[in-house]
Amino acid sequence: MDIKSIEQELEIRVKAKLRSKPSIGLRNKLRKLQNNLSTTEGFVRDIVKILNDILEDRSISFDSEGEKQEFIELMKPKIIELIQKYILK
Repeated sequence: MDIKSIEQELEIRVKAKLRSKPSIGLRNKLRKLQNNLSTTEGFVRDIVKILNDILEDRSISFDSEGEKQEFIELMKPKIIELIQKYILK
């Protein structure tokens, strides 16, 4: 399993999802930030769904809970990075 290529594909798919949303002017940035904070949980669910889709597309499964937890720990920094980009955008 190539973690770097999974991270790259995750970032590409999340960016594509974000690009599909219309951009707003500076005037609405504070309002958008407030909305982002309330929808961050939904965005996290979207990221997890995208990641699960990537794993399914690559036929990756985990033999044990420990292996799954190790993968989650490896992916955490990328997921946090994507969430931060979403909130700050």
